[in-house]
Amino acid sequence: MKKLFSILFISLFIISCDNQNSLEPILCDEGLTEVDGECILLCETGLTIVDGECVLVCEEDYYQIDEMCYSSTDLQVIYDIISLNNIEGVEPLGFGHQLWNPDYINNKPLYRLIEFELEDHHPRISTLPENIGDLTRLQYLEITHHNITTLPESIGNLVNLEQLDLDSNDLSSIPISIGDLINLEKLNLNDNNLDSLPSEICDLTNLTWLLLVNNNISSLPDNIGNLTNLYTWFDVSYNELTFLPESIGNLVNLRELNLYGNQITVLPETIGNLDNLRWLHLSNNQLTEIPESVGDLMELNTLNLSSNQINSIPYSLCDLPSEVIIKLNDNYLCESFHFDCFDIFTDTWYPQDTSNCP
Repeated sequence: MKKLFSILFISLFIISCDNQNSLEPILCDEGLTEVDGECILLCETGLTIVDGECVLVCEEDYYQIDEMCYSSTDLQVIYDIISLNNIEGVEPLGFGHQLWNPDYINNKPLYRLIEFELEDHHPRISTLPENIGDLTRLQYLEITHHNITTLPESIGNLVNLEQLDLDSNDLSSIPISIGDLINLEKLNLNDNNLDSLPSEICDLTNLTWLLLVNNNISSLPDNIGNLTNLYTWFDVSYNELTFLPESIGNLVNLRELNLYGNQITVLPETIGNLDNLRWLHLSNNQLTEIPESVGDLMELNTLNLSSNQINSIPYSLCDLPSEVIIKLNDNYLCESFHFDCFDIFTDTWYPQDTSNCP
């Protein structure tokens, strides 16, 4: 019995000592964390243990710069733009304005280029590389006031692009692949040397505004009416247009249509279908008359027909809301068109030419 008591006492003493030791905190060296009684190295999300240290290890096809992983493909495109245009002393990440956005793979942020801007204060470029189409995450591309003469066909690969601004370059044509930019909402081709547009541009059915000012465009594609989401404005001022396609009347959501400074001689009756039009600017053309349907534009705020060859106007213009501003100065209207609903003979600076009136 005494022997059994001794064994029990010793066992209890050992258990008691073990419990006492288990309550003592484990002190780990700096940088280590106690986990289940062991001191181990824990890394922040996205870091990997290499040779006992937490380091950033980029995934394949990504390049590490300043503790961030950038797409090697996207960096290569920027490098090629710099190289092709013989620009010196500029690193890819320092060229133009850039916005990179992370994708997360294995909890690691991997950066892709989503915005790229080159404005007039950046080094001038004249050539874009064919691999511009590799920027498949790009949403915004602006290269304005440069000397670009052509766009690579691969531009059509930028299927996530929402805005393309190429104002003030030397473009003489647009590739048919432009029609593949299915998410494009805003397109600015002002101040180039375009003399025509590919019909594929009318496949851009998400466009809300289209700017084509100051080119040499002689006609619009017959299917221009496919762009039914054009909303803010459609501006083809200062070109060489002589007529408008009948399908222009399909742009029923359009608010502003600017066509001044062309050579337009006639308007289609379908223009009266533009139920939401607020501003219609047709000054400085070669119009001789106005279709009756213009009087159906009940949402109109301003109708500018000044400086044409107009010698007759329909009485349907009096059907327009009374607050509409109608500008008909500097035309060839005689007193017989002095309607009670508006006065076209009050402008003394640019009066009507009545030399051929009876």
